[in-house]
Amino acid sequence: MTKAFASVILILSKAFAFVNIKIKAFAIVNKIKHFSRGEFMNEVGSNIRKFRQQKGLTQKELGDLLEISEAMVGQYERGVRNPKLETINKIAAALGVTALDLYGWDEKYNPGGQLADEVELIEQIEQKYGKGSVSLLEDYSSLNELGRSKITEYVSDIKVQLKYQKKEQ
Repeated sequence: MTKAFASVILILSKAFAFVNIKIKAFAIVNKIKHFSRGEFMNEVGSNIRKFRQQKGLTQKELGDLLEISEAMVGQYERGVRNPKLETINKIAAALGVTALDLYGWDEKYNPGGQLADEVELIEQIEQKYGKGSVSLLEDYSSLNELGRSKITEYVSDIKVQLKYQKKEQ
């Protein structure tokens, strides 16, 4: 296997990771679009309750940490009231979790932190190969085997032509 071919294989494997990220992002947007506000707040409230109980706190103790009433904590947990983003961040900090944990996002859409790993991979690709490389990989991944074979041929042909080669610095 030539070095150029090995590079293409590496790029392709990273491209598929990028496509998976786009699919997950689409799933998140769809979830938000189809979630009624009540359902969303019930999920946040349920997660506040779950993490509060895991930490062994009562509603009163969490309220004291947040400088809000026990009744307010109960309303958040039941989805009766919507905590502001600032309050969500305070609740998350008091419970030792992230705001995304309270929204239930990580559990469903980022099991084991996989998405963060994939985002890091994309950043590495862009850093090493330039900004347009991710788009190029995405286009490549949309091709069938014949199209991919043609692209590999084109790259092999064009890379030996001096006018297309990077100037050494």
